[in-house]
Amino acid sequence: MVPQETVQVPWTSDADVSAAVQRARDAFEGKWGAVSPATRRDHLWRIATVIDEHVDALALLEARQTGKPLHEARGEVKEAAEVFRHYSGWADKVQDAVHDLSGPGSPHREGRVVAVPKGVVAAITAFNYPILLAAWKLAPALAAGNTVVIKPAETTPLTIQSLAAAVSQSHRDLRDVIQVVTGGARVGRTLVAHPAVEHVSFTGSTAAGEAMARAHPLKTMTLELGGKNAMYVDRSADLELAVATAVDAGWTNAGQNCCAASRIIVHEEVHDAFVERLVKALGKRIGIAPKSMYNVANCMGPLAHIQQAERVRDLLAQHAAGLTQAYPPTPTDPSRPLTDASIPPALAAQWVPPTLYTGVAVDHALAQTELFGPVVCVLRPVRSVNEAVAAANATPFGLASGIVAADEPAIREYTRRVRAGMMWVNTWNLTPARVPFGGWGASGRGRELGGMAGMAEYLNIKTIIREE
Repeated sequence: MVPQETVQVPWTSDADVSAAVQRARDAFEGKWGAVSPATRRDHLWRIATVIDEHVDALALLEARQTGKPLHEARGEVKEAAEVFRHYSGWADKVQDAVHDLSGPGSPHREGRVVAVPKGVVAAITAFNYPILLAAWKLAPALAAGNTVVIKPAETTPLTIQSLAAAVSQSHRDLRDVIQVVTGGARVGRTLVAHPAVEHVSFTGSTAAGEAMARAHPLKTMTLELGGKNAMYVDRSADLELAVATAVDAGWTNAGQNCCAASRIIVHEEVHDAFVERLVKALGKRIGIAPKSMYNVANCMGPLAHIQQAERVRDLLAQHAAGLTQAYPPTPTDPSRPLTDASIPPALAAQWVPPTLYTGVAVDHALAQTELFGPVVCVLRPVRSVNEAVAAANATPFGLASGIVAADEPAIREYTRRVRAGMMWVNTWNLTPARVPFGGWGASGRGRELGGMAGMAEYLNIKTIIREE
């Protein structure tokens, strides 16, 4: 199962948060600020190498602190290394733009547009993908020449602490460039409010992101917030592919994924067949009770911490009454903890079975609220792509969506009209470092990854006009 070990990590005091920011500021104004882009390139490549050298230990630590299957944690750690490699290649690619501003009879004038690092970046990550989200923020920020004070989620700080320690021990030049502070919302508020913090990169809830932006309206922020994402199964879809995509989209990482397809829209001609196959797949691939985190066949672990499991169960108790529960089969009630004596109580408390409701109205509370758990609603069937688009857009969020289809006109119409920053066709959950990631509306602002698209978040633009 999942090891039942407890590690106590103290919260950083306000004074120590301030000291961490000051060390990062001193590094930015000192040695780190003076290094060449080529040197930053080499440092990022070395960080990727450090991750590679410790992949087994980091993956085991990631699995133990989050509950996710070990093979998923290993994939996450390897992907984090790739993000650092990607931004290693961008560190020396930022170039000035030069414009001739001279006019007839005027002196020679030149305008130079320069991108410069902002300074100290506050990076705040969520509990669902700790080391990967850290890489998404650290790599472009460092490539751009900034220093970073990172606060991991209070329940999953261990891999970020371990990575920072390994980097510091093996590369002394980076010792003060990455600072780690630990704790909950109070620590995060103190960090963001520090006057020396020039930019904030935050992954978390929409409510927390909105509050942060209201409190500091003049600080630049990259906000990767919530989602209530829709997957559309068109009548032209290969149903075997659609079911496999739905399992991946809805239940990977126990649904603790801002991109999770927690709403599925199905064309009426294939609705019943799709639901029948999806229910069978959930029973075969996941099941009602948790499996060992070391089992390579396991594709879903428990939720990352007890508070999240209780939140999901509370929302189901409040809103699921009257809905058709297609999975798990009754009498299993996903709003109650498992009572199987063979399962350790602590694990049972964090487990919510894969849950599927059908016939859900588009405006139902469970179709509008981000649960951040293994709960998916199949909405009432639609008769056209137009109806599918309307259902997909019936939310203030705009992070991700996708379509499973073979019909090209349906694909083009759906991907063009749905309001979402990420769009998948016949797949899900792919977030390659080479393309930008981010959403619209209540899902946040700014972009991560995607080479310069993500790096630009950490750069200020300076215009220099010279006359000779």
